[in-house]
Amino acid sequence: MKKLTLVLSSLFFVLILGCSHENESEILGENSNKSLTNYDYDEALAYLESYFDGDFDLGASAETSDESYNYVVTEVILQGSSNVDGYLAIDRNLGTLLYFAHYKRDEDKIHSFDFIDNEDFILENTKDENGRSFMDIDLINNIPPDLEERRFWGWSCGGTYQLEPGGELYRTCCYYIIWLNNGCGEYLDSELPGSNPHIQ
Repeated sequence: MKKLTLVLSSLFFVLILGCSHENESEILGENSNKSLTNYDYDEALAYLESYFDGDFDLGASAETSDESYNYVVTEVILQGSSNVDGYLAIDRNLGTLLYFAHYKRDEDKIHSFDFIDNEDFILENTKDENGRSFMDIDLINNIPPDLEERRFWGWSCGGTYQLEPGGELYRTCCYYIIWLNNGCGEYLDSELPGSNPHIQ
């Protein structure tokens, strides 16, 4: 009787463990998008295949939105790399490629592509508002809870000010990737960066 109880207990434990592992895989599969059945990545994959010389994988994903788009943001990892090598953002509903950021770690630069406004920027020595190296931040798991004062991707500029009385007007403008500021600068109000900066 004890042997039967032990066998049944062991079998129950194996079944529970197996179910738990299966559920975990489903959750990881939904979040990682290793199989691309959840979203339409055709346009993004075609672009990445033309952009990179070598092979790449898509890593974890997250969904977020603003007043214009429902985004799916996804890690891009070069084959053989132990780091995230960039992020892409597609329109969740249409599969359109909207943004892509390539981390050029050996040069300490981020090459950001904005396909909505058809422009790209090279960002150097990027750090977030807390002074952390931007390329070390897990953007998928660090989407800020309060998005009111932030831009999903691109330039955002504050109010005007003067460096001296009667002088020219300036604004502080910051560049955002997936809601996080990765560097700010001072710009003349008549020479703001980008073709479509958000003005606060």
